[in-house]
Amino acid sequence: MYPDALAMLGTSNGYKPCPRELKTQKAYDFYRTRYLLVWTFGFGVFFTSIGILVWAIFSTLEHDSPFHDRGNHPYRAAILYTVSAICFVFFVLMRLGPAQLRSRAGSGLLFGIAGNPNSFAPASVQDVQKASRELRMRGERADIVGGAWSNVLRCESSSSVCIHTRRMVGRNRDAGKYVWFAGTQLMDVQKELAKEGKQIINMPSYGSVTVGAWIATQGHGMTGASTSYGRVAAKARVLDLLTGIETDDGQQALLEKFGVSRKASSQYIILWVSLDDSAMLGPNTTLVRSHRLLSTTADAEWLLSKDARMAVVFVGNTKALAARWLPAKGVNVNKGGALFDTWLTVFAVTGWGSLIGDPSTAQKTETVQKAAMLFHTYLYPSFIYFYLLFGVVNFEAYTTDVPVTPATLLSLTQTLKSVHAAHGGRSEVRVQGKLLYVDGFAWSRAGQRATFAALFAIGVKRCALHPGKYEVLSEDVSCSGVEIVAPRDVK
Repeated sequence: MYPDALAMLGTSNGYKPCPRELKTQKAYDFYRTRYLLVWTFGFGVFFTSIGILVWAIFSTLEHDSPFHDRGNHPYRAAILYTVSAICFVFFVLMRLGPAQLRSRAGSGLLFGIAGNPNSFAPASVQDVQKASRELRMRGERADIVGGAWSNVLRCESSSSVCIHTRRMVGRNRDAGKYVWFAGTQLMDVQKELAKEGKQIINMPSYGSVTVGAWIATQGHGMTGASTSYGRVAAKARVLDLLTGIETDDGQQALLEKFGVSRKASSQYIILWVSLDDSAMLGPNTTLVRSHRLLSTTADAEWLLSKDARMAVVFVGNTKALAARWLPAKGVNVNKGGALFDTWLTVFAVTGWGSLIGDPSTAQKTETVQKAAMLFHTYLYPSFIYFYLLFGVVNFEAYTTDVPVTPATLLSLTQTLKSVHAAHGGRSEVRVQGKLLYVDGFAWSRAGQRATFAALFAIGVKRCALHPGKYEVLSEDVSCSGVEIVAPRDVK
């Protein structure tokens, strides 16, 4: 029998018992409410423009009416066409890249479209230095905004003073061979690398992630047991906004600056990232993806193969599906086809779905580039709208408290299944060297608590939270028996 994560809550573990009553209000409801209001208006304007356009077309056509002789309404049609065009243009302005980014960062309707005059959007390092000097003269601090994906996941607005890195894009060939400015999206980096037969295997699943934010939040992707390096195996040029001093930082220095606290890391901005000599950069080789249900120690041992370049376990309410990618040897295979891949994606995103056939018979040959992008999710306004509307939160915890063994992995996945059966949601389990990651999607605070109780049940006492994802309330973590520590302290 596996420990019941639900029974672990509020036990005598040295922590305060969980309050029995949970407030219905979620942690950051203001962000959620504002975004929903802004885009309800935006989508309403779009559909209004379509409706008015249909009315205008009908007014243009000759037709019979009980109120007048056969004919049309050219003047009314002209007014309707104009109003429809204005509504459509307004919606297009909301859909422009910079406006979407500002909206994700928490701006309202006006500042989302026009931008905030107190913020900065530097296009060069010199512009960043100038903005830094101005902020010091004003005695203000600015929030650093890359792709604003972390604002969505944290359900948290940036301050009224921001430094947007969206214009600091492209390669910095003066600084090295594989160096990109901080505002470059990882998708664009991957496309450039593919031309040279290279890829980053630590690819996050969310779109809009910039290379600077990827380093600042210690992104990791779907790495497998063959990955032995730490979370930040890259170098970066970093500017201290309070002193104006620039430094070239490696792995440990980056963790010291960005792995202590959100407040401490706000003092710094990454200018560019270097992948020269990085363990995260490798050849765009061909891999074979295979799957099986994880229900025995042998299944967990299969997933933890030392040859696995990538590996992940998707845990739903009744099943735990393991997938791994090994170097391809020989003939290409494509067993399972598009139907299985569709089911796999649905299960990975929702944790729902009945099994289509035996997953162990499904195999597919694909490149590292394709494998890293298998579950990529673009943060379109419509996706964010329903994500926030249903109150889903995505948080991630990681630890080195327990050894990464088949027995540990099996116990954790079995316990997480009981959590999702009781509270819904789903989770992903990954490993990277000694690090054990649990990436959770929860529908309620009770589900968040039970996820940490599942970690406590396998022996976890301390863990860190992914800085770019939802910040679970401290009382919901501590009452389950787990202590939250800074990312820097997970070694």
